[in-house]
Amino acid sequence: MKKTLRIMLALALVLASLLITGCGEKQNETVNSDAEPQSSFGEGVTYISDSDYYTYYQEFTTNSKDYDGKKFAVDGMFHITKLEGSDIPQLFRYHLEVDPTDGKEYAYYRGFMLKGDAVMMDTPEKAWIRVIGVLEAERHDDHVHVFLNAESFEVLDTPGAEYVE
Repeated sequence: MKKTLRIMLALALVLASLLITGCGEKQNETVNSDAEPQSSFGEGVTYISDSDYYTYYQEFTTNSKDYDGKKFAVDGMFHITKLEGSDIPQLFRYHLEVDPTDGKEYAYYRGFMLKGDAVMMDTPEKAWIRVIGVLEAERHDDHVHVFLNAESFEVLDTPGAEYVE
C-alpha cells in the first residue's frame, strides 16, 4: 500500500510540474508587451513596435529606397527640430550609443521627420504620439531625409519605451 501511495504521489507531482511548465510556456508565447495587432491599422500598414523601432530607423536611413511609398504606424515622442531654417515636426525615441572618441555612452534621439496636414504642430514637446503615414525619402546632394507623410496623428495616453535598443 505504501508503494502504491508513493507511485501515485510521484505521478501527481510529475503531472503538476508538467501543468505548471505548460502554463508558463503558453504565457510566454502569447505575452508581448509592445505587440499591437496588425489588423487594427488596416491592410498594408506595418506597425513598428518598441523592440523594432531602432532596427527600422536604421533601415529607413540606410535603405530608404526599399521602404519609400510603404505605410507604417509608429509610436514615439513629439519634437520640433530645426532643419534649414524651418520647424520640422518629428517623432523620436532615445537610443544609447557609445561615442568612439571618448568611449562614453550617450543618449541620442533617433526619429522620423513628419509632414502632412494631419500633424498637430501644437502638440506638447515629448508628448507620446502615434502616426500612421507613408514613408517618403527626399534625396539631397549627399544625403537622404526620411519623412513620414502623416495620414493619421494622435496623442497617446500610454507611453511606450522611451529608450530603444
